[in-house]
Amino acid sequence: MSKANNSYVLDEQAQQCLKDGTNAIWQAYALIGFIQQSLTADEMADHYTALNGVLALMNKGLNDLAEV
Repeated sequence: MSKANNSYVLDEQAQQCLKDGTNAIWQAYALIGFIQQSLTADEMADHYTALNGVLALMNKGLNDLAEV
C-alpha cells in the first residue's frame, strides 16, 4: 500500500506562525534541557522525571514539525 503524498501551500501568515512556533519550541526545549541538567540532585528526582517526559514529548513534536 503506497503512502499518499499530499502537498499543501501555506500563506505568509501561516508560514510565519509555523516559523514562530518552531522557534518557540526550540527555545523552550533548550531551556528545559538546561534545567534538566541542573536538577540531578536526589531531592529533585520528581522534577527530573517530569522534565524527561516533557523533553521526550517536545522532541517528538519537533520531529513531527520537521515533516511539515
